[in-house]
Amino acid sequence: MKGSADFRPDAWARVTARLVADIDGLSVEAAERLLTDARVNRPKTLNAVDCYLAITPGGVCDPDSACPRGMMRLSHILLAAGYTTVHPPQCTQCGQRSALTNVGPSGRICEHCLRANRPTVLCARCGKPALHRRNSADGVVCSNCYSRDPSSKAPCHRCGRVGHRRRRLPCGGVLCPACAPRPQHTCVECGKDRPAQSITENGPICSTCYSRINMSWSCAACGALRRRKSGGNVGPHICGICRRALRNDVQKASTRTALPASRPPRVAPICVFCRRQRPIMNRWPAGPVCKVCAKRARSYPGICGTCQQSAVLIGLNDHGGRICGPCAGASLDYRCRNCGQAGMHANGRCSRCVTAQLLDAALGGHDGQIPDQLRPLADALAAAPDPRSVAVWLARSDAARLLRTLAECGETVTHDLLDALPPGRQVNYIREILVRTSVLPMRNERLERLEPWLDRYLADQPADHTLMVRNYAVWYLLHRARRSPRPLVTAGAARIRRRVRVALEFLTWCDARGRSLTDIDQGDVDTWLATGDWRRPEVRPFLHWTTQRRITGAVSAPAPKPAPPSVFIDEATHLEQLHRCLHDDGIDVDLRAAGALILLYGIATWRVLNLRRNQVHTRDGETFLVLRDHELLLPPQLADLMAQLPRSTRRSTLPDSDASDRLLFPGRTPDRPVDTGGFGKRLKRSGLTIRAGKNTALLGLAAELPAAVLADLLAIDVGTATRWATYAKTEWNDYIAARTSGDNG
Repeated sequence: MKGSADFRPDAWARVTARLVADIDGLSVEAAERLLTDARVNRPKTLNAVDCYLAITPGGVCDPDSACPRGMMRLSHILLAAGYTTVHPPQCTQCGQRSALTNVGPSGRICEHCLRANRPTVLCARCGKPALHRRNSADGVVCSNCYSRDPSSKAPCHRCGRVGHRRRRLPCGGVLCPACAPRPQHTCVECGKDRPAQSITENGPICSTCYSRINMSWSCAACGALRRRKSGGNVGPHICGICRRALRNDVQKASTRTALPASRPPRVAPICVFCRRQRPIMNRWPAGPVCKVCAKRARSYPGICGTCQQSAVLIGLNDHGGRICGPCAGASLDYRCRNCGQAGMHANGRCSRCVTAQLLDAALGGHDGQIPDQLRPLADALAAAPDPRSVAVWLARSDAARLLRTLAECGETVTHDLLDALPPGRQVNYIREILVRTSVLPMRNERLERLEPWLDRYLADQPADHTLMVRNYAVWYLLHRARRSPRPLVTAGAARIRRRVRVALEFLTWCDARGRSLTDIDQGDVDTWLATGDWRRPEVRPFLHWTTQRRITGAVSAPAPKPAPPSVFIDEATHLEQLHRCLHDDGIDVDLRAAGALILLYGIATWRVLNLRRNQVHTRDGETFLVLRDHELLLPPQLADLMAQLPRSTRRSTLPDSDASDRLLFPGRTPDRPVDTGGFGKRLKRSGLTIRAGKNTALLGLAAELPAAVLADLLAIDVGTATRWATYAKTEWNDYIAARTSGDNG
């Protein structure tokens, strides 16, 4: 396109100038617009048109049949625009000036001549000419005979109906056109991946955007933007409501007249719930209600202000409160015809009953019954707080499609079966919800994913390097991670992957220098460290492992020294941000609680996000936070924030857990904490400088408390507390002297 790297501005200028010179009355702007309409602005087409016009004097007004396709399109566009001096190329057989998109024996020909020149083959069954031919056991048959052949049909793997094949499955089955998923395209209007309703010049458009753009029309009577109605006897641009009103007026007058020009435009009524001018769907005892509010009221029942029962609230009392239909004096009482509960979603049933039917269809095996292994998951999904979210998840999520495939295959779902699938977010999510519903046993997922990743990473590496790095990763890195009393976190898994990559890079570097592990010395290691980036010191554990096994000599890499903190905030800013966390109701409660813990005690963000409910205790009216073996007294305002955690969200399709060890900051699934990076961005958008605030809080505590007390209070390493005490210019001797003077006193 124009503006790409291959676009030639000089060719564009020559073609534009040639077009303006050969056609009278054509301006430069109009010429560029016509060239763009003919898609001559594409680099390849532009170069072809430029070369053609350079060697053909009359190429603009009288192109021949051998001209480029872009020139042919341009000639037809010019003729349609009223420039009669342009004569599009003629068909080399019939002489018609139509679109020549095919090549025949004498040159380019039109579509009619192409069909006339096509060799005629008679169908082996019906004897008619077979234009669209298919091969069969009887010979060449036409498409009609092939569609009636039973051998061209097969039972659908999903619905069981016998029909034409649309898509083959890896298991050998086929899907019919109704069950086969339509190709996904990225809509150019909304940006979502959906089946395309139409492929326009700008790109594919989904059905929702197509209806909004192409199927909407401004009503000539009321002026509202509604779905287009056509084919009526009162005009094609009148909405359905105005059409019915006009039809009634016409029937009463026994004559058919057009819409009076003096009739005032019709004003849409105001919805009694949202107070907006929208098309009215229902007229309830409360008043006119739009489609959005009516659907929300039927799908989400509430507590009636009069009878205090769960019902669909369609009326208003004297104080403006929502009440149900019977209390408002109406017979409307929207209840599910299946379970009798309040609320209706589709076909007279509530959202929970509709979701239960969808679950039976999605998780049912070959016999239509949900396997016993997946029954706990089905029960948990059926008991979700918002069953509509489960229905949407079943219809749109890739994870739900994977779960449906696992249920249809009939195999027992295990961790090994999921490990054999291609890695992805959908596999991880299915594993998490199966573990949470006790279908699969719990395991350290970050640790268990490392070995499959190691197999994929070393698949195309040299054999000697693969053997060395695999032994190092399995028997040193993973062995130490499994023996650690703490579960492996995301940062720890990333560190193991980085050390595996650095070890493989070091072996490749040694081979490039003609050295082996048994020959390298400390000078080689120093050269490796001096000529690389910040990751190269991670070779230290690999050299330690090879030295212990006498693969290498006495070589080592220095241990990385922690850099002193360099980011702080002043005391006034620190207190202002802490005050906002404790008192600003405009910030989410989870951000306020986490920010207060970080700014008050200097606790790392990842440790705050891994806190659980059983670490918060209340005793004698005071709230304590347990960090390892010590209790940390919380201020009353912070204690109130901690009592509101975890906050209610709809991040998961499963119901919330009431376990005592539930995370206070759950992520996408309640069994895993929220992502540290995303949570840090939310804190930053709220105006909280967490890293600088944490350093300021730790520095203040280190200046007031000895290192030993600080380490026990915040459950951090003594070495870390000692470094912070050094930064704060405190000494152990001050602590000993303070204790000695206290004992003497």
